[in-house]
Amino acid sequence: MAIGRIAIQFHIASLVLELFFGISNFYVNLCLATFIISYSAFGGVKSVTFTEAVQFFTYSAVIPVIGIIVWNVFSDPTISIDSNVQHHLTDLGMIFNYTNPKFWISLNIFIYFAIPSLGPSIFQRILMAKDIHQISRTFFISAIICLCLSVLFIWIAILLLSQNAVDSSQLFSQITKSYIGFKGLIVGVIMAMIISSTNSYINVATVSFINDICKKTSLRYSYVTAVIIGLIGFVISLYTKDLINIFLLLTSIYLPIITLPLILLIYGFKSTAKTFFIGAVAALLTIIVWQLFSLRQIIGIYPILPAAIINLIFFLGSHYILKQPGGFGSLKEPLSVRLIKQERRRKFLGLFRLIKNFNPLVYWNNTLPRQEITYSYVGIFILISIFSSLYLTPNSRIMNHLNIYNIIYHCTLVTSAILITYPLWPLRFQKKYIISLFWFVANFGILIFFSSLLVLSSNFYQLQLMSSIINLLIIATLFRWHTTLLMTIIGVFVSIEFYKYFMDEKLLVNIDSFQFKVIYFITLFSGLLIVFLRPRQEQERLVNLKNTHLGDRVSFREQELEKLLDLKHEFLRNINHEINTPLTGIISLGETLWANYDRFSDDQRRNAVEIIAKSSIRLNSLISNILDFSKLSSLGYELNKDNINLSELLHERIKICKKLYLNNKKLEFISEIEENIIFKCDPHYISHTFDNLIINAISYCNDGIIKIDLQKQENNILFTIKDDGIGVPKEELQSIFGVFVVSSKTRTPAGGRGMGLALCKKVIELHGGKIWAENDKQGKTAFVFTMPL
Repeated sequence: MAIGRIAIQFHIASLVLELFFGISNFYVNLCLATFIISYSAFGGVKSVTFTEAVQFFTYSAVIPVIGIIVWNVFSDPTISIDSNVQHHLTDLGMIFNYTNPKFWISLNIFIYFAIPSLGPSIFQRILMAKDIHQISRTFFISAIICLCLSVLFIWIAILLLSQNAVDSSQLFSQITKSYIGFKGLIVGVIMAMIISSTNSYINVATVSFINDICKKTSLRYSYVTAVIIGLIGFVISLYTKDLINIFLLLTSIYLPIITLPLILLIYGFKSTAKTFFIGAVAALLTIIVWQLFSLRQIIGIYPILPAAIINLIFFLGSHYILKQPGGFGSLKEPLSVRLIKQERRRKFLGLFRLIKNFNPLVYWNNTLPRQEITYSYVGIFILISIFSSLYLTPNSRIMNHLNIYNIIYHCTLVTSAILITYPLWPLRFQKKYIISLFWFVANFGILIFFSSLLVLSSNFYQLQLMSSIINLLIIATLFRWHTTLLMTIIGVFVSIEFYKYFMDEKLLVNIDSFQFKVIYFITLFSGLLIVFLRPRQEQERLVNLKNTHLGDRVSFREQELEKLLDLKHEFLRNINHEINTPLTGIISLGETLWANYDRFSDDQRRNAVEIIAKSSIRLNSLISNILDFSKLSSLGYELNKDNINLSELLHERIKICKKLYLNNKKLEFISEIEENIIFKCDPHYISHTFDNLIINAISYCNDGIIKIDLQKQENNILFTIKDDGIGVPKEELQSIFGVFVVSSKTRTPAGGRGMGLALCKKVIELHGGKIWAENDKQGKTAFVFTMPL
């Protein structure tokens, strides 16, 4: 496959020389191939980096420039897309009509692009990645970039299809002759892309051959192999002139034999080497028979689809007939893949619940300003903005649609007056649903809908367009960026439809005026929102979330302090009586016994000692009760238990703690949490327990892994959290849960006071469970607790 792709690159290079410079010579092509092969074999990492940079420059700058130049060469800014849609090349009925001579080759190409591409270069990119997360993120970004490039290619094709008089054979000549230096730019860029692609394919083929077949590690074998592979590709390019045939022939070999089993493996079907070779041989024989008997010329079908079907039949058939081990579901997924699937499933469920429980009124009420003076500021701005736009509108247009402009005038006047005077309203009239209605009318109805309508009616007059953009920027500061973007798109669309159907005006629909301006306007505003406002709003959201979380923790600490203060007062009230009573008996009788010991009888001395002993026992019991009472802290009351989804609660606490306490630490969270564990507990204190354990793990682990498990066993719930941090000494594993006890490894003059783990212990015990800490062989500490179901 790689050698065939190399041959295609050499063939394209020779075509470029012939097309642009009229050079068609074997020795010139040989020199060019020698340079490319030498560059690929001996260039090293620097050569790959340079050619990849050139490719990035090509796709990001040169291709858009080509599109603009093509547009300027043909100089027709009023190109109609409808005429191109009606072109015979875009007629799907004709393309997929089996009587069309090109139907079968189109079907082959369609099937090829419908099957996921798993070519050699894709594997090279995957193997270069750090982990699965980087691979998925890279493919997501690449998909967006490829989509934009595809749109650009389609745009260039539309420009070319609109010029019926242009001969395709003279297309490049006409474009390159129109701009001095453009020919050199195209040749340089194409050659750089050829070198980069050839370099990738030679590297892939060399590594596969040396590592998987020869098992050699010496560099000289790699150099020799790279040169030989490049020469084979060059020789093949000399005997093949049809790029489509080369492309489909290579696809006919690689896709049925290699890609199909790989796709089955990705979807979890595992089999043996015997099954793979049976399917591969069957597919290869199908390809050979197809070529020997010239079935492509007879039927018009390349062997891609037949060979793939034969391989699938023999692959699956031999697996089950020969009773080979494996099959669907036999491939054990790696932990990282299972975690990604769990996270993806959780996101889908969260999105579904969000859509299901979405209440527009509640959402809109949450967008209301927190300060009442904001309503007045927005009302004043609306008054100035809309009245200025009305002043700039020609009188003739206003008189033609006087009723509509009267509605705009009065709605603006009433709404702005209400917003300006809202802080002065009596409290009984300051209802949330009333101001919500006028807030919606002010922002969506006036600043977006009316403003867009005035821009349309003025035929995109510059001052009114600037006023509309300022209106949208004001809205962007009041709402979140996605809300602003959604309201903008809906408002502009509604204003266009209103303008066409109620103002009896015909819009000039061509790419130079209306459509281009609307698309450019929305695209520019969307880009501004995403680039500038989205990061700021996300940062504000994170800060608000952190403030809310810290506020809850402060409130919780304040409540605990108040309860401790009550305990202190109760202790001070009772201490005088409870301690003085036994002490009085001990001291007074002791002094009396000391002074009159010889005068007392044996019975009197015995009675006095008995009273002293009983008072001592009472005092000892009191001291023990005081210590026990202080250890109980403020949690000595009945908990507010309720049935909750403990799995969802833990996921939520992990997410919040990661956002608020990671502080750019390179920590990897591995969570194995059984879904839908319903447990009756106090969610408030269980949340604080999770928080304390997770925050401790983050605080004392600078890098590495934090592993969190939550499983439902037969009679209890088992929770475990383990990190790669500094750990707890073995001799302190029992005492670490004491009140005001801090590990010797984490003790500092300004450090914590050891309340976190003590609170965890008390909460777990109040739920009937137990908590402990244990070390592994490497000295890493895991905190474990169980709670009965």
